[in-house]
Amino acid sequence: MTKGTKRALTLTSILLLALTSSLGPASVSANDVGYGEQKPHPDEIDGVKCLPYPVIVQETDNTKWETSDTYTLPEVPGTAAPLDKIDPDVSEMLCKLTIEEKVGQMMQIMMSEFMGCDGNLNKTALIDWMDNWKIGSILDVPSSEGGKYAWYTPPKLADVLDEIQEVATKHGSKIPILYGTDLVHGGNYIKGATIFPQSIGMAATFNLDLVNKGAKITAKDARVAGVPWVFAPILDLGVHKNWPRIYEGYGEDPLLVSKLANATVSGLQGNYRKDRNKVATSIKHFIAYGVPTSGLDRESRMVPDNTLMEYYVPPFEAAIKSGAATVMHSYSILNQESVVTSEYYLKELLREKLKFKGMMVTDMSEINNIINEHYTAGDLNQAIHQTMNYTSVDLSMIATDHEFGR
Repeated sequence: MTKGTKRALTLTSILLLALTSSLGPASVSANDVGYGEQKPHPDEIDGVKCLPYPVIVQETDNTKWETSDTYTLPEVPGTAAPLDKIDPDVSEMLCKLTIEEKVGQMMQIMMSEFMGCDGNLNKTALIDWMDNWKIGSILDVPSSEGGKYAWYTPPKLADVLDEIQEVATKHGSKIPILYGTDLVHGGNYIKGATIFPQSIGMAATFNLDLVNKGAKITAKDARVAGVPWVFAPILDLGVHKNWPRIYEGYGEDPLLVSKLANATVSGLQGNYRKDRNKVATSIKHFIAYGVPTSGLDRESRMVPDNTLMEYYVPPFEAAIKSGAATVMHSYSILNQESVVTSEYYLKELLREKLKFKGMMVTDMSEINNIINEHYTAGDLNQAIHQTMNYTSVDLSMIATDHEFGR
């Protein structure tokens, strides 16, 4: 079995299991920065009446929030972890896919690519992506388009995702889409969902039971809206005080973060293959993302191997032992090696030493960043070659660029 086949098998397994059931500164408004002059807002596009500027879709979505029947279902005991073997039906499905379809299953596109100016799904655009690029996954980044099409109510989001699945099962590879989003402190991208303090605030309680219960509530709110996969928890140690994402993690103590990793993964994911109130998790960002040299987000990191193993690895190891379904790698160059192309970090350390058997997803446009930020590849072909031949990446979060599929 080839490396590519194993990657596609792992991805397809996750697909089937998980789907069973710039504006200006944030302190000012869009009007203050003259956004209308920078980017004229049309009243109508191709016969579709657009939402009036600066109205955002959540202001027009008045669907009543009602408690779902699934909220009353008893929790299914046990833990579901990535499988050692691929199910026979998945292997059979894979054998029927063309090379183009297998590549498409490794592509993750932003949902904004299919949203119409009226705040509804643009099926024509989605069908075009499915037919031409056979995409396998969609992520939602509510900040895209200035947040204009973000924060649906659960019934509305569930309806949109049902529409997406209807298209996906009739076009392209005819395999259900894997949809994921960042729900890192409650259902923060779902209108009306429960919101919790950022992770650093939850960690400050030192209350494992509280964090576990919060994760369970987040999973319920996600699933009732049709979301099967969340990009959480964030297990980066907040070592550098100037790092701008320090609030997203559980602090700098590896023991505490490891215990909270277990509490969060078990609360969010649990026995997610059988429990309709659970989601697949994506632990991130592997590895040593929270210790930039001077605090800048995307700069290089220098961490001795012994420090890496003693401090930065344990939280991920704990989450993997708790059954984490997927891992997202770090945006960074670590010890003069870009993590996204590192055979040592993503294969030897993650797969062999930590025994992770689930799906590995890149962070946003990171394969493209090999060219324009890490400067270790001259073009996209070289960047893809480095990533796919030296690492164990299964899914590329390519955002809006279909060139990966060529």
